[in-house]
Amino acid sequence: MSTVNFSVLFLFCIFVSQISGEERHNFSDCQSKPGDRLLTEKSIVRSYKFLRYTSSDMSYSNPDAKINCIEVLDQKENDTGGYASITSGGVGYNNVTLHFESQFSRGFSFVVKIYGH
Repeated sequence: MSTVNFSVLFLFCIFVSQISGEERHNFSDCQSKPGDRLLTEKSIVRSYKFLRYTSSDMSYSNPDAKINCIEVLDQKENDTGGYASITSGGVGYNNVTLHFESQFSRGFSFVVKIYGH
């Protein structure tokens, strides 16, 4: 009976690791409005640094536009991607600065889409 319990527990652990392994670190801040259009789309990619973190910043500014939606799409799977945050500007402004940070000894790959009018 204990062999059966161990087998069930083992299979359950594999199942849970497969489900949780698909996590991505997407970020979204949206207040979409009719007439919004894609203002810019950029790829932000940094390679890993051995036993270190890596980071990068991205700025977007357009004096003739108002940002209504920021989507940051993590391209790495299995919970290995980095994290994104807004450090200035953002929704409601005509500019935004995003900061990207890797996990320890990992790189990151994001697609950033900014919408507005």
